Amino acid sequence: MRYSETLLSFEDHDGSHPTEDDLEEFVFGRLKDGALDEIEEHLLICEGCRRRLTETENFVASTRAAARKMLGAPPPTPKPRRFSAPAWALAGAFAVAVVALSVAVIPKNQAAQVVELMAERGASQGTAAAGRPLELRLEAAGLNAKWLELVDAQGSRVYSGEVSVSNGSVRRTVPALAAGQVWIRLYTQPPPSPDTPPLREFGLAVR
Repeated sequence: MRYSETLLSFEDHDGSHPTEDDLEEFVFGRLKDGALDEIEEHLLICEGCRRRLTETENFVASTRAAARKMLGAPPPTPKPRRFSAPAWALAGAFAVAVVALSVAVIPKNQAAQVVELMAERGASQGTAAAGRPLELRLEAAGLNAKWLELVDAQGSRVYSGEVSVSNGSVRRTVPALAAGQVWIRLYTQPPPSPDTPPLREFGLAVR
């Protein structure tokens, strides 16, 4: 395709250059062969659009890297492209923030692990695997539990939310936790201070 034809193909996008939507679709690999060829040919000769594309790629890459770090996934293998972009391109592309976050790499079909904790004399301690969501099942017979809180060994809150007692137990699915000691506490309401005693406390060793 000649360059003049490439420019004409972008006239419907408010100018002779790809729009932000075009570049986003390009980064996420959603373009069909014809549109893909047009944008790649344009990027070969347009330094400004290459800078815009690199900004988009940098932002998406940093977002995905952060998600992988949280989930312990290995970094991806870079995908080669048919043109070079300047190494000094600016970081960040806020126009695609929402889209980038929505496609952050999250393992599919990752079932929550069931953690069932019973009230016992002394410390009630359970175990769970790190990096997987948890389906907590906590014995709460006779309790007016309406609030759940998870804190780490240093007393810092890692999760909290409303709950209810049904058939003598509280059930709540919580996000994956990092390895370490966690304390699961039930309250009648959000505790006004860290020193407020819970209705019941369970220990959980995350490994």
